[in-house]
Amino acid sequence: MIKNISNLLKKGTSLKGSFFANVLVLMSGTAFAQIITVVTAPVITRLFNADAFGFFTLYSTLMSIISIIICMRYEYAIVLPEDGKDAKNLFALASIFTFGMSIVAFLVILFFRNSIAILLTGTVRFASLLWLLPLSMLFAGFFQSLNYWFTRNKGFKKLAFSHMTQSFFSSTTQIGLGFFKSSGSFWLIIGQIVGQISAVFVLGEKFLKSEFHQFISQVSWDGIKKVARKYKKFPIFNTWSSVLNSLAAGLPVFFLNKAFGPQATGYYGLTLRVINIPLTLIGSSVAQAIFPKLALEKDKLGTVQRTIKTLAFLGLILFISLQLSPFLFGIVFGPEWKQAGVYARILAASMVIKFIVSPISSVLIVYDKQETLSVWQVAYVVSTIVTLYFGSHFSNPFMMIYCIVGNDILLYSIYFYLILRVLRIQTNKANS
Repeated sequence: MIKNISNLLKKGTSLKGSFFANVLVLMSGTAFAQIITVVTAPVITRLFNADAFGFFTLYSTLMSIISIIICMRYEYAIVLPEDGKDAKNLFALASIFTFGMSIVAFLVILFFRNSIAILLTGTVRFASLLWLLPLSMLFAGFFQSLNYWFTRNKGFKKLAFSHMTQSFFSSTTQIGLGFFKSSGSFWLIIGQIVGQISAVFVLGEKFLKSEFHQFISQVSWDGIKKVARKYKKFPIFNTWSSVLNSLAAGLPVFFLNKAFGPQATGYYGLTLRVINIPLTLIGSSVAQAIFPKLALEKDKLGTVQRTIKTLAFLGLILFISLQLSPFLFGIVFGPEWKQAGVYARILAASMVIKFIVSPISSVLIVYDKQETLSVWQVAYVVSTIVTLYFGSHFSNPFMMIYCIVGNDILLYSIYFYLILRVLRIQTNKANS
């Protein structure tokens, strides 16, 4: 008996080590991809002006919203089935949606591109860039499906390499096209698509070598229809929650462009690119680490309090650093980009409160309070729309940025209160 318990504990330790090793591999791939982006950004900002960056930011924001519905979230379900056959049919289902959505997008753009461009940007200049959208959607959908396929099969090294490959080819292609072709936003988008293609190639080549014959033999229409019904909650529920999140993040881009033009949007786009680095690297890592800890530990309140103190300290350092942004942006990215540094300085307060609150939001999931999260998400989207509409009536973009910051501080303070309230109530119940 003792020997069996000892073997079980050793197995658990091994699994734990393997889990953290896998997380470290993924984090290192993401970190390296971010480093490539940071290192190449000063070159790219000297090859492409703020106007080009503005339309590129609009396009990227539109893609980030559309990418949520490309596979109708069935790609998320790929990791769940115990039966490998069901997983393969889910992969096929996600791929069918990818093809279908890309074709629908092409037809919509064919007939309504000018109307869409005017609706989103107030000008038809954006219409020509919409032709690239179906291609972006096609490769984004395949990458999402392959990403979860390799997650299911613990191909974390390959996933990390695909992230690095995507960042490398995207950045180097943009630099190459900037030197030899043109400084227009079209070439920035082409570079982004080349990065997507390279990532799909890295994962797709491995998938075809190892899985293709089994995939062909095990996928069927009956199997696809079966998994579509079994995992129907993903498109029905998960999709729209994610769309709300992405919409709230993307709305400032569209309002800013419509009110003040692509140059202001370009400054805002570069600012987000820079200040999202700590949010992605540190904030996401903390969120990933704290979730299983909260699920298992009894002293959840103590864990959250310690996490908040650490994040607040780091947030203060980031806030102080961003006050130097106008000076630093001018040196690093070029004199033209000093205004983006002003945006960064204003947005510092918004970034810090998101940096502190977002990683601890898993408290609501741990205590099964998704309805509270959904209500807050809807409130955040509505308040963002109202705030941006109000801000668009000012005479300069700085006032709109201040409005964005005010809205974020208010709504994330409410979010923070809700998280702590749920935590205290559940802690009191557990102790009573």
